[in-house]
Amino acid sequence: MIAGVSCRARVRFLVCAIVLAGASPAGARAAEGPDDVAEARADYDAAAAAYDREDYATAAARFARADERSPDPRALQLAMAAALLASDAALAMNLVDRSEARGGEQTSSSIASLARQLRARFENRAARVRLVCATSCSATLDGAVMPSSSRWVAPGRHVIAFDAADGSHLEIALALAAGQTIDVPVDAPDAARALDDRRAPTPSARERRGPAPAFFWAAAGATAAAAGVATVFTVVLEGRHDDFVARPSAETAAAGDRAQTNARVAWAVTGALAVTTGVLALLTDFGGARTARARGPRVALGWSGLSIAGRFE
Repeated sequence: MIAGVSCRARVRFLVCAIVLAGASPAGARAAEGPDDVAEARADYDAAAAAYDREDYATAAARFARADERSPDPRALQLAMAAALLASDAALAMNLVDRSEARGGEQTSSSIASLARQLRARFENRAARVRLVCATSCSATLDGAVMPSSSRWVAPGRHVIAFDAADGSHLEIALALAAGQTIDVPVDAPDAARALDDRRAPTPSARERRGPAPAFFWAAAGATAAAAGVATVFTVVLEGRHDDFVARPSAETAAAGDRAQTNARVAWAVTGALAVTTGVLALLTDFGGARTARARGPRVALGWSGLSIAGRFE
């Protein structure tokens, strides 16, 4: 490592050093076969050109593909260095896993240092899918064969397909968040199916329609309380009427008027609360199952008043 040299300059130095050496990662692996050597050399040259024009994402991907076709620690190091300058978190983390899987002589101190930097920067920005099985197993992820039992992807929805232990072929949609790892149990088909993001919602996860029951019960309680108060005022009114009949005067007449006003207001409030309770009873979701085709009438309360809509089938 050269002190005082920027990350970009170090990567350019590595590219130049390999070119000046007159070799490429593909050339160091002639045993891979002529087709692999040629394709790896083409990827390697394309990666170097992409880095020169500061297209670091393409450089990282092509260096990684060259190393995949003809494994070489120099190509892997260049891929990781370019990935550090790009923004493809999934590629970066897959390169980290590749470097750690090789280990031994193919993991230099520079590669180990790059792996630590990539993990620190990208681990929480990518998501991971892992196959869990007692023996070796394989799967396709978004239509491409998984090169190993673990694969980093961009956050979002991805489809994994594999032959389960019971002989069935499963295609499961996985919804992954950044930093999340989902283990897919290949040997347990039922558990794997439960991961499918496209499965029908369970009753506990169904869509809620209308107000919660708490609003209805609160309105019902308020209506009962208002009815109790109105009943008390009515009893008081009857007492004031009896007083006026027994002792007619301006004072007993005024007391009777006040009692009558109180009773009327109390019963009016009770009536309004009773109507509100009735409307909430129609709107409230009490937890019964509803489907898209099995909907009864619905009452909607808006600025223009009450409206009734629904489907009768």
